[in-house]
Amino acid sequence: MYIIIFNHFAAAKVMGRLLLLISLARSVISCSKKEEIIPTIDVGMPKLLIPLADATMDNGCLDKLDPIQWYFSWGKVQGADLYHLYVKNQNALYPVIDFQLSDIQYTSTTYGYIIQQNAQDWKWKVRCRINGKWSDWSSERTFQVEPMQTDCPG
Repeated sequence: MYIIIFNHFAAAKVMGRLLLLISLARSVISCSKKEEIIPTIDVGMPKLLIPLADATMDNGCLDKLDPIQWYFSWGKVQGADLYHLYVKNQNALYPVIDFQLSDIQYTSTTYGYIIQQNAQDWKWKVRCRINGKWSDWSSERTFQVEPMQTDCPG
């Protein structure tokens, strides 16, 4: 009988230790899962300033003498040495602007015009580089283009 009681106590002691180890393992797993769920920001992300959401941007003229001028600006990110501006129409295969620059603003000047069927659904975004590492892209912002001949001379 003594041996059975001893084994019962020994088993209870071992079970207690196992439960403690399982509890500790769950805590470690729980903490590591929280780290995976809560993203940490290694580098800042630019805040888009201009154009505002759903703004109407300049368009050109049929004679191509009045340029299309688009101005983009975003907030400076501390430590960033380079910014990447990306502008594309939803229907296009390639972006019209895909530049890396050190400034927090960019003015695009092109001669030509955008046909009415491509005047809607333009998107732009920016990311930055800090210590050689690119940030995630900012959220996209949309804009439209005014109809052709809106502000042409003559």
